Amino acid sequence: MLALLEVLAGKAQSLEIEVLGKEGEGTEFALMINGVPHWHQVKLTGRWSISQLRTKGVLDHWWAKIQSGGFFEFVCRAGAEEMDELIKRASNAESWAAFDASLVSDTQRNRFIQLCAAWQASSGEAAYEALRKSAVHSIDEYKLIELVEARLASLVMGLSHIAAGELARLIDESPHRRLTADYAWDWLSRNGVRQKPRTPLGTPPRLLLASIASLLMIAGGGIAVGLVLTSPSYVNLSTGPSSGISVATIGKACGNTPQNGLRSPAATRFSAISLAYSQVLDGNDIRVYQGTYNGKSYDWLQSDITGSLAEARLTWYMPPHFKYAYWCNLSIPDKPIRTILAQVATVAIPTLIDDKEITFKACVWHSAPFSEKCSSILP
Repeated sequence: MLALLEVLAGKAQSLEIEVLGKEGEGTEFALMINGVPHWHQVKLTGRWSISQLRTKGVLDHWWAKIQSGGFFEFVCRAGAEEMDELIKRASNAESWAAFDASLVSDTQRNRFIQLCAAWQASSGEAAYEALRKSAVHSIDEYKLIELVEARLASLVMGLSHIAAGELARLIDESPHRRLTADYAWDWLSRNGVRQKPRTPLGTPPRLLLASIASLLMIAGGGIAVGLVLTSPSYVNLSTGPSSGISVATIGKACGNTPQNGLRSPAATRFSAISLAYSQVLDGNDIRVYQGTYNGKSYDWLQSDITGSLAEARLTWYMPPHFKYAYWCNLSIPDKPIRTILAQVATVAIPTLIDDKEITFKACVWHSAPFSEKCSSILP
């Protein structure tokens, strides 16, 4: 994930996961930086002394990747201190002679001799140069999550854990594919995540805010629409019995009705109803409403039956991590279900569950040919 963020931030040109053929052997992915491949091997279990790295064949691939003109980066939770120390000594030494002189203890020199033998280096200087094209990264899972979300917060609009989920899905679906910044940003945009505008240096705050407002106005009607709409035609929407609303069956993926406090717009009279989002796709319109019941706020997805067949979905996310996502699907039929029912809706989701703020994403699509429009992340 961090490697892909380097691409999104413009610090790397591309990321290729599971590179095919002999070129990619012994590595998980290659990050292209300034035209040079940085090969990454990831080992999240065990301890990795120089002896163990040699036994498991890691050092063979390490040396081969550097000799072919690349860099090699080893990622582990812990246990690669021996290689890490040699790499840091080589990086800090201005020359081979300075590095050689820094190996003052028998232990340090024996480890370097062991590494030279494993690499079958032609000389100690050749191994020193290879160490200067190497890195060891020790990671902690929880700190990694915090780092990913912090970096995403500087790159995307909305909640960073939502963007992390979409990037994780992109990575899972992209083995053997070279991912560029344009490709990744396009993926995020199609899934409702928008790039945060970069602040031009020296721009007065007032002019900057005006520029951002203009960008938001231009974005309206695109795939990643994120504006809150307040069309007067929906101010007095009625819910509850005799409202003409049919609610879709609640599947397991949509949530647990008693546990999550889900409510049916066909049976509940919400008050203070406002429109949070609206989208039209080839005659099919979807709307995300927000209303109040017993002092609690709820969101639900609703559509008119206009004679055009389509599918829609309201996805809701519970923090702290992107993996807590639920999908409430909605079929939009091409004719009324019964004479008086001209609207269909999903179940209504509380905007606060277990004191945690819920966020939403709405999509509408149809097949033959396939076409889809989605919102950005809605608060």
